[in-house]
Amino acid sequence: DYKARIQIDPAIMAGKPVIRGTRIPVDRILAELGHGVGETELLVMYPRLTAEDIRAAQLYAAAILSNQEVLDLIEEVHAKRLKIAVRGAVAEEHLHRLLRAHAGIRSCSRPPTHDGPDFYVDLVDGKRLTIECKNVLRKLNARGLPRLDFQRTRAAKSDPCSRYYSPQDFDVVAACLHAVSEEWKFSFAASTSLEAHRKCPGKLASNVVIDERWSSDPLAVFQFTAPRIHG
Repeated sequence: DYKARIQIDPAIMAGKPVIRGTRIPVDRILAELGHGVGETELLVMYPRLTAEDIRAAQLYAAAILSNQEVLDLIEEVHAKRLKIAVRGAVAEEHLHRLLRAHAGIRSCSRPPTHDGPDFYVDLVDGKRLTIECKNVLRKLNARGLPRLDFQRTRAAKSDPCSRYYSPQDFDVVAACLHAVSEEWKFSFAASTSLEAHRKCPGKLASNVVIDERWSSDPLAVFQFTAPRIHG
């Protein structure tokens, strides 16, 4: 629960929301994210922070601020990445709740850091899958289908292809459709079913269309994928 990680005390930082047990304001975390500082860098800058603290700050902003206040904050600091970060955290929370409530899934947990997939999913038969959650773009393609800009925000200067994901990075992609449907619905696809990148061998294409290869039933996709991963 993100609320347990946020503290508001008049005696601490003049009552500004902070990460519990620290004097690190929530707005400082959001500002750093908005200026392009990644999670790993934040954890180095603030050793008392955890990955869950950063996620709590994002969820707090999404829950406490009105839609207009969030947009005003984004416009004020010109922080496109802040907008993406908050939307991503909220989508992940809704996906987490969806998967935890599914009868065919034994457990859904988050890795200790964000360096890998967003979730581990353990099926009732004991098989484990890794899940990556992404928000679709607001603009549909020419066929009226949702699409993903499926790449990392940064790449190594020595290897431009490192910006793109590979099928081995995670087993299943969950596409959050809120940007086009205004509902917290998801479509799922096995990473191995996605198109390959044309110029980067072993990588996935960055322009991904949510078409007939995707399913709204996560368990169906998980059961299709698991035998191919575990043999």
